[in-house]
Amino acid sequence: MEIIEKIPKEIKEKIFLYCRHNNAQLILDAFIKNKLILKYIPKYKSAHHIWYDLRPSRIGSDVYGGNGMYIKRYKIEIMERMLLFG
Repeated sequence: MEIIEKIPKEIKEKIFLYCRHNNAQLILDAFIKNKLILKYIPKYKSAHHIWYDLRPSRIGSDVYGGNGMYIKRYKIEIMERMLLFG
């Protein structure tokens, strides 16, 4: 429960809205097949505070989630990778 509380409010709303959607099973199927990945978060298309909160260097990992379900982030910018892996 603590992990969910750390996620920004806007992200939580979108996740819970989608989980109530009829196609939410797609997420579960993708996770089971190990295809649930996040390739890129465009800085110019997202709110600055959301982009900032989701930076791998800020959360200290390139994996989002927990309790058995997670999203692996790929295509991390070079500067973020340097900050994360130091």
